[in-house]
Amino acid sequence: MFLAILANLLSAPVQLPDSVVARVYAVVLDSLHIDAGTTSLFVYGRTVTGVGHVDDSDYRNGVRGLSPLPEGLQDDFEARRTARSIVPPIPTRVPTLLLTDGLAATLPRPMSAAFWEEMRNRFQDLFPGLWGMIGVSPVGFSTDRQWAMVMVDHPMGTVYYLLALRDGRWVITRSATVREV
Repeated sequence: MFLAILANLLSAPVQLPDSVVARVYAVVLDSLHIDAGTTSLFVYGRTVTGVGHVDDSDYRNGVRGLSPLPEGLQDDFEARRTARSIVPPIPTRVPTLLLTDGLAATLPRPMSAAFWEEMRNRFQDLFPGLWGMIGVSPVGFSTDRQWAMVMVDHPMGTVYYLLALRDGRWVITRSATVREV
């Protein structure tokens, strides 16, 4: 079964990128403290709302940690954050593998901690430099589209990021860690 999952992963169709969103994701993922041995990132192929993040203190603490927010940013993020949209290919410095719907459908349910431990060990055997599973929220934008906000769940915790568009490049201006693993 694992080889079928791997075959689906490697043969997954590539979606056309939303270049602005893809660049925001790339800046954030490239900022993660990934060790020198990491050769690939594994990102959920659909955005995550974050289990327990939709109406809870994590979200409020993330927004508070990024405040003050530019005009319209929080409203746009809130309008988008519950959607499960397709994550575009992300042009990161470390190659990114996307967990597609087809691959996700082949995974057993429920996905217990033992299942994820087995998957991690098998992926580490096949992809020695894989750096855990990463989930990204939809990206929210300010009214003038010069600011962006995104939530990232990764092996080190849950972090909200505020980015600014400066000289045509997205840069992280603030981050707020709301849950450490």
